[in-house]
This record gives sequence, C-alpha cells and structure tokens, in this order.
Amino acid sequence: MKLITRTITTDREFSGVCLTLSEQLKAAKPLPISVSGLSDGASDAFLAELSRAAEAERAAPRLLIATDEKEAIRLAALLSAEGLPALYYPPRDFVFLNIAASHDTERERLSVLCRVLSGESVTVVTTPYAALQRTVPPSHLAECSLSLRVGDEVSPLALCDRLTAMGFARTEAVEGVGQFARRGDILDVFPPDAPLPIRVEFFGDEVDRASYFDPLTQRSEEACEHLSLFPAKESLLTPTAKKEMREAHDALAKRAKETETIATLTMERAALAGDGDPFFADRYFALLYPEFASLLSYFSPTETVCTVLSDSGMKESAETRLSLLAEEATSLVERGLLASKYNEFFAPYGVFSAFLSQAVTVYVASFGNSVSGPLSGLFGFRTRRTVSYYDKPLLLREDIKTFLLGYYRVLVVAENAAAAESLSEALRADGFATLLLPPDGDTDYDALNKGAIGITYGAI
Repeated sequence: MKLITRTITTDREFSGVCLTLSEQLKAAKPLPISVSGLSDGASDAFLAELSRAAEAERAAPRLLIATDEKEAIRLAALLSAEGLPALYYPPRDFVFLNIAASHDTERERLSVLCRVLSGESVTVVTTPYAALQRTVPPSHLAECSLSLRVGDEVSPLALCDRLTAMGFARTEAVEGVGQFARRGDILDVFPPDAPLPIRVEFFGDEVDRASYFDPLTQRSEEACEHLSLFPAKESLLTPTAKKEMREAHDALAKRAKETETIATLTMERAALAGDGDPFFADRYFALLYPEFASLLSYFSPTETVCTVLSDSGMKESAETRLSLLAEEATSLVERGLLASKYNEFFAPYGVFSAFLSQAVTVYVASFGNSVSGPLSGLFGFRTRRTVSYYDKPLLLREDIKTFLLGYYRVLVVAENAAAAESLSEALRADGFATLLLPPDGDTDYDALNKGAIGITYGAI
C-alpha cells in the first residue's frame, strides 16, 4: 500500500493540510480543516499518510470517525497494514435482562481504553454511536487495572480477590478469556488481550515464574515477564455496589403492580442474593459509575487530532441508533424495572459535536466543503476513480494516453517483477516512454517527470 499512499504526499494540497495541522495543534482555539475531492482510493491514501503525519507532529492518541462499523473495521485494518498503530472501538449491546451474554465486545473496548489511557500513540477508529455510549470512567479503569512482573510480591489469595473484583470468573480450569483458576501456589489467568492464558507460579508471596500455556495440553510455552491485566467486563460489582443494587431492586419491587414485573424482579432479586454477578448488571451502569464517561472522556479535545469522514447521513444514523437505545431503556422504566434516575446509557449527539469543535478536526468529504463556520484551511484535491486494468490492456493504453495529455505522472503497479518488465516492454513497443522503479515504495516521485510512466510491482 505504501507505493500508493506515498503518492498523495507529493500533492501540494497535502503539504498544505500538514502545515495547517501543525499550526492548529499549537493554536489556543483550533479551527477545523476541510478536505474534499478525494476518490475512494485516494481517500485511503490520504488517511494513512495523514495519520503518519499526525503521529510525527504529536505522539498521542488520535481519533478517526467513520459513519458505520463496516467502514471503521476496514479503515483500522488499512492503517494497520500500513504499519500504523490502529485500533477499532466497537459499539456494544447493553444486557438489560437476566440473560447470559458474551463479554467479548466489552473486552475489546476495554483494551482500547487502556491503551488510550496509557497515552499510547494510536489511532482509534470508531463511529459516533460507539463513541457516545457509556463506559467505565478513566479513573475507575486505572484503579481496576493491574500490572505484574516476575519478582513482584503479592498474596495469591489477594490476587484472586482482585481478579474477581475485575470481573474475571473463577473456574476449575482456565479454558477461555476472562477466567482464572488457582491450585496451591499456581494461578492460571487468561487476560482479555493475551494470545494464550498465563500461568503464574508463586514462591510464598513472590511471583517466581510466569509463562504462557496451552489450555488443551496444559504445557507451558514461552516465558511472560510482564502481565498487564484490565477488567474482563465493563459492569464491575463491588460488595457495596451489589448492596446498593439490591436496595434499588427492593424499592422497585415495593412499587410494582404488574404481575410480570413482580415475577421478573423476584427472579432477579434471587440472582442478586447469590455469590456471582447478575447478568443484568448493565441496567445499573449509572449506579455502578455515578460519573458519566464515554470513549470521548479518554481524550483531551484540544490535544486530539480527530479525522472525520464527513457523510450527510452520519448524524442521522447515530441519532437513530441512540434513539433506539433510549426507547429500550425507557421501556424498562415504564415497566417498573429501572428507576428513571439510572436511565442514562449514552451522551447526546451534541456532546460529540462539541468535542469536534474543540479538537483539531479534519473533515474529509468526497465533494465540496461539508463544514459550516470558520475554517483554518480549505483544501481540494483533484483525483478520479480508476479501475483494475487486469486483463484490460487496451483500456490501460487508452487511459495512459489521456493522462499523458494532461501532463500527469503515471504510476502503474504490476503483480510482480516479471509482469512489470513485460508491461514496460509492451508499452515501449507502442511508443510510450517507461521507467522501471524499485518496489520498496521509497521512489522519489518528483524525479519522475510529468508525462512520464513509472512501472513498479508489489502489494499496494
């Protein structure tokens, strides 16, 4: 991909964007930057190189906002393939009823939040809907996270209690993520972001040895010198919080009149009386964490570079999904299953808009300026969408002629070295002047004269 993405950096408009970005990062009140005229492929190249430039300017977490999850996943993969640190932050489904559900999405979100909280220079790719959903406050996540190294001293019993408080499930044997087990001086744990479970061996209260192990064979593999543990789910119940949940539940039960509501509350009250965490803990998110927090709470707006793929439907799409979530929660209140004071599972879209107004925001739109109000820069690229020319030699020649008449530089990427040489010979036979370029993506495109054809090969 570097072969293609680097071409965008030779454009005068890109240099202007980078210069303006640098200026706005130093400004007391940054103004947005508007970018337009990028076709699909050119937009990908621009986003990759802008992320690289932003990281060079400030090694801090960044945001890239897409309209939907499919596009966000694609862009995170695109940046990762470019060697740029990128993480996808997904939306989650809140579990409001006493039904068992997977916590995988929550763990993915918590992994991203931990890395942002640590100040890691990474691009977080997400959607407005996901960014506005309620989550664990930064201060609480910092308190609930744990770091262990070989040689550290910690009581195995205290560590078990800590893991339970972090939402890990105690089992006889560790088989999946978010579980732990203890046998004497050995504690097995499967952290959410680890490739394999980790076996911690104690000598008294000292961590004597730690290594990854295969859960099927139980055989230890490579050593693990450092364990970073973060919560296994978002709704964490302390004994105090569980007591408050029981009291809140009892208050609802006293007011309940409908038979179905009474039956549901009675069943859930039994779950609250048990040792484990109830499946419906998400319903009491506002009780567990009185301080509201979302993904945006983990970023300082004025110090954040935020790139937004402007789409006329972005706001409507987010507000529609937020409205559906609001309807689901309001239904619980109307049925007597949730006190209205706990009905707060997301921030309104206005919070997202306010964040963008304070951040160093780059709006990228295919056509025209999509931003109202003052701008720090307005940049328009001239790009056009092309097609794959595989098995289309005549179309390739016709398009090359058109580009050369416009005094464009032309870069053709072949599948491999042999294909590049064969294509070069064929074009020369047709009277075109070609230049074979190295495949490493470090070509000096300014040395390629306008009206010239460069041919290279490799992954794009």
